Amino acid sequence: MLYALHQGLFDDLPEADLGEAEKAVRAAVDDVPEVAEKIEGAEELEQDDLEALLRAATEAIREFSRGGEGADAPGSQAQH
Repeated sequence: MLYALHQGLFDDLPEADLGEAEKAVRAAVDDVPEVAEKIEGAEELEQDDLEALLRAATEAIREFSRGGEGADAPGSQAQH
């Protein structure tokens, strides 16, 4: 969650959607089970892990972005 915040994923979201967007990002961690296991085990995350988390979080909040910006959302450059 903090990583997504730090990467600016919530910056352009409507305030009314922040709670649901947060829930979506938390649920998205389950989409990358190998990273979720590392987090639960308090293991250090590699750059690939962080990129996978960012991709999952970006996808999770896509529906909340203003004007359907989706692919242009902050942090989306990590998807390349």
